[in-house]
Parts: sequence; C-alpha cells; structure tokens
Amino acid sequence: MDLDDEQTSVLGAAVSLILLSMRNGADRVSAHALLDAALDLAASGSDDGAGRDGRLSQAAALTLARLVANWLVPEHHDRIDWHELADADPAGWREAVVDCLRSAPLLTPPEVLDQLMFGLMTLDDGSATPSTILSPAPKASGKGSNPASRRAFEQALHAWIAMEKARGRPATTLRNEVARAVGRTVKAVDMWLLEWRRRDGPASVALVLKAAYDLGRGRAPTFPVSDEIMLLRLCSLPLLAAGWRHGVSKES
Repeated sequence: MDLDDEQTSVLGAAVSLILLSMRNGADRVSAHALLDAALDLAASGSDDGAGRDGRLSQAAALTLARLVANWLVPEHHDRIDWHELADADPAGWREAVVDCLRSAPLLTPPEVLDQLMFGLMTLDDGSATPSTILSPAPKASGKGSNPASRRAFEQALHAWIAMEKARGRPATTLRNEVARAVGRTVKAVDMWLLEWRRRDGPASVALVLKAAYDLGRGRAPTFPVSDEIMLLRLCSLPLLAAGWRHGVSKES
C-alpha cells in the first residue's frame, strides 16, 4: 500500500533527524534505523527522487555507504586539513588524494570532492584561474627530466635493494653496489627513490618495496604483481643496471 503525503513527510523528518544524530559518528542501532527509514522513504516514491525526499534518500544512502566502507577499510590517514594542504603543497595534496581514492574511494572526504569539482569546472569554463592542485608540477632540471625509459629500472633497482636488505645485507653496501653498477653516485641513486615517491605517492612505493622485502624473505608475491617485482624476479643486478644504461643511451 502506498504511503500518503503526510506519512511521507514524517518519514522525511525521521531520516533528517537520524542523519543529524549521526554527524558525530554512528552505532549499529542508528545505522539500522536510518536504513529502515530510508528504504521506506524511497519506496514511497512521492517525488521520484527529484525533490526533498529524493535528496534525503540519496544522503542516507551515501551516509550508509561511507559507514560500511569505514568499517571494512580502517582509515589510515592522519587528520588532514585539505584546504590548508592544497594551498601549501599542491603536489602533496594530489599524492594524498590519489592514496585516498586508491584505498577507499567511498571515504574520500567531502572537502576533497568540493575542491576537485570546483577546479574541474574552472578548467572547463575558464571562469577563474585554475587551482594549483590541478596545475602540472614543474619538471625536474637535468637532461631528459628522468625519462620514462629508465624509470622502471631505477624503481626495480630500489626494489633489489629492499630484497637484499631482507636477506640481511647492509643498506649502505647495497646502495654503493647499485651506484657502481650504473656508474652514478650514491646520492643520485637516493634521488631516484625521492622522485619515485613524488611521482607515484609514498604509499604506492611502500607497497612495492614491501613486496620486494617479502620476496627476499622467501615469501611469494601477492597479486597483482608490480612491474618492478616482475623485473626483480627475472633480472640480476648486472642485468637491471644494463637495462638502465640502455635507457640512458636511448635518450642521448
């Protein structure tokens, strides 16, 4: 039986009150109450999702989705002032957002979505100066600006260092071995790691290095296997260094 308008407005008020009560967190009882009220409100079909009741149903669905996602994927970010980070460090903002989207898209903070939507709209209609968060980062100085033809080998070489560290070898010795193999300084080899983190984000790099460390401890890699781990399983240090040198010659 269809609910009449008076009942629908009562349901809308109920959903509103439950949503307000959950602003500072939710427990199982309030989550169940919101789900029941939102389902009844959506079933009433009073405005086909276009009016106030429809918007309340959507807000309830989003709140419940975020709540469930939060239970399933523990939040691992420190509290971030997204507006302050966007102004102070656009590259850091992008890295943190990518990490957020990669790990749990439903947990993307509303402030981030607002900034992204505004930035994309200004890029589309030219109504304002594009936000710095969507402006390309300046390229690093130096010939080739770390060309892509050798990045994979630089990253695989750092994965090799992590694998050998897991086998008990000192990090300083390993960094020196890599530097000698490619004919560069240890400082240059260390810079590869910083550039890799800047490109892909610290969390992504940490996952690859952990997989390499696990490989060094004799554990099988988990899927999907990254390109760096595949190179590491196929190539010795001399072969990785030769691949890097070949990339350099292609850019010369």
